[in-house]
Amino acid sequence: MFDPFVIGDALRQMKQFQQRDRIVAYYPTETECTAVGCGHDSVLDSKKKIDCTVCDSRGYITTWSTQILVARAVKPNPLTFSMEAGGSIVAETADLVLYIGQHDYATVARIRTEERAYFNIDGITYRPTSITPIGVGNVAEYRVECATYRPN
Repeated sequence: MFDPFVIGDALRQMKQFQQRDRIVAYYPTETECTAVGCGHDSVLDSKKKIDCTVCDSRGYITTWSTQILVARAVKPNPLTFSMEAGGSIVAETADLVLYIGQHDYATVARIRTEERAYFNIDGITYRPTSITPIGVGNVAEYRVECATYRPN
């Protein structure tokens, strides 16, 4: 006989596994300050005009761009262990794991390489620490491990 509670729970877990979240990615673009007499001094790595109120301390104006990613976000269980090649057992250390498609790979790779770029998920900011292709044959999905990030 089928237990309706067990089947219902299994169906809820399957639906959660297939659900995709909309995640906001933030990345900065810096341009040199255009105020008269100001800009970036490359020798001192600071701004040329100390009392300029237009730019930051390095003589740049930062513009933040956003992009929406469609990914499956999973909070890993710290008690989950996995086997690595060679037979070693490894504990899950990521604060968040994202599963992204091929179409979002370039954005996530850019956020990983840019120093101040990050994701915002439910008011918490994360930075990707690793991107691993998953699947057999043609890569259709990537596993992105993220760590909590506190922007300045």
